[in-house]
Amino acid sequence: MKKIMLSILFLSVVIFSCKKNNTDTAAPTATIPKVKTYTIGGDNVTYTYDVQGRLLTRINAVSNWKYEYSYTANTATENYYVGTTLSTSKLYDLNADGLVTKESYTLPAVSVPYKSIYTYNANKQVATVVKSNSLNTNTTTEINFYTGTTLDSSQTTFSYNNDLYRYWYTYYTDKTNSISYKNQGYLFWAETAAMPLKKQTSIFRTSGIFNTQVDDYIYLFDTENRITKRTIITAGGGGTSVNDITYY
Repeated sequence: MKKIMLSILFLSVVIFSCKKNNTDTAAPTATIPKVKTYTIGGDNVTYTYDVQGRLLTRINAVSNWKYEYSYTANTATENYYVGTTLSTSKLYDLNADGLVTKESYTLPAVSVPYKSIYTYNANKQVATVVKSNSLNTNTTTEINFYTGTTLDSSQTTFSYNNDLYRYWYTYYTDKTNSISYKNQGYLFWAETAAMPLKKQTSIFRTSGIFNTQVDDYIYLFDTENRITKRTIITAGGGGTSVNDITYY
């Protein structure tokens, strides 16, 4: 669960295309660097975009999976395929700014009861996320804390127990994050910081027991100051993960 929450936050999406066919692809403009490939588990995942810079596909040819995205004026749909089989389908309801207000499943049936509701602050960044389901009254609430437009910390609480997850973030202040949501075409996700993450400190209180996890982020940059490699080192022998990135 810890790793899933980390990847959701940082790893690692809304309005009709200018063209009649919103599945048309085009080379993204040079104003915002767009990720072309991103290694996950050693496999290259290839990104394609529409003319508005929105993500259309993420394809892993080696592991044989892909994500496909489609858009209307107020929704985005994410379909995940394993081979040619549709495995999961998500629907994102969008506000007037094109940002997610509700995340829900339409497939598989076991996931349909689950949804997430998003609220935003004055800077149009995520303030809270409340996760719930129609099977019971349990909720999970995530709250974000910012200095200006930079996410400083966040916490997760649960209605059904006293567990508490807290996260603190520091950044490289002399660099720009070139693997942000907008660089990957997830235009319906609000950015959390303009700078690359340097360290995440996580404290988990589970059943009254505290555990701490520290993740350090190290980057390599090209001559255009774009991130070409990201290494995440988890302290205490927790492991290392590496992502190599190329751009259009």
